[in-house]
Amino acid sequence: MTKLDALAVMSAHFGLRGLRPSDLERDETLSDPHLLVSIILFGERRDFAVDSYVLLLQGDRKVIPAKVRSDGTAARSSAWPSSPAYRAKVVAFFAYKDFDPQAKTQLAVFPHSGGEVSFDLDFAAIP
Repeated sequence: MTKLDALAVMSAHFGLRGLRPSDLERDETLSDPHLLVSIILFGERRDFAVDSYVLLLQGDRKVIPAKVRSDGTAARSSAWPSSPAYRAKVVAFFAYKDFDPQAKTQLAVFPHSGGEVSFDLDFAAIP
């Protein structure tokens, strides 16, 4: 989630209550130094997402997130009890100063259970 996305979400939440964010709330949102990347994973156990990890890969550079949070207990997926039975969110916080938004980038996800899933990101396509 970019700063603009965060501002839009905050405004929508306030708007639903007929309120307006204060200047301080707006400024805090715009000064956040992190890009939030949210990933949905599917697995077979309720705790499968715990200790999952995420990296941005830009050429030979590995961009390490400032922090990673994951659902401690996954929710049942719409396929439950069939596979994949559970759905969880992993959120990585990348400092804007640590990556080049113009560089070719891959997002690499390392589930706790092992393996790696990666895909290309195009930061230019993010509004």
